[in-house]
Amino acid sequence: MGKEKEEIFGNNSIEDVSWLCSLSESELDLLISLKKLALKRASVIGHVQLAKKFDLKMLRALGFILMECLKEKVKDLSLIPVMVESAAFLDSSNLLKCKLDDLMSIEELKECIAFKTRKEFCKRPCGKDLIIRSSKRSKSEDLEEETESQQQKVITSDLVNVEDTVNVMTDEVDG
Repeated sequence: MGKEKEEIFGNNSIEDVSWLCSLSESELDLLISLKKLALKRASVIGHVQLAKKFDLKMLRALGFILMECLKEKVKDLSLIPVMVESAAFLDSSNLLKCKLDDLMSIEELKECIAFKTRKEFCKRPCGKDLIIRSSKRSKSEDLEEETESQQQKVITSDLVNVEDTVNVMTDEVDG
């Protein structure tokens, strides 16, 4: 079981992976953007080792600190009626949870992350095979692929850079 656990989770604890599975899509987007930002900054300043140390535990800690800071800033503005809703929303965030009420079992985590126990290797078509294969595809497959591509573009365009969001939020709070 230990080898299987290591293969699935790497060096991450079950608690960290359970926490990750409990996050909403917007919370995951925030963490992904935060990780991209941290990796980019580490590579820009030339600290490749720092980028390598940026694991799930570090990401969880940074997300928690960021949300606590934001929560305090919003709490200071709780006299404004609109901000009361924001404070309540932040309290319900899973990013602020240090301890989960119920940990998932390894089987539940496998289902959550859609892990396949059997690795399947498929040969990638190249050159002549690719041309033959693509000409045999039906129009419905092409349409599905085009629709997925358009959906991905919309999702990507909707993502907001974490750094800009934090700056805007802190500027509004400070201003």
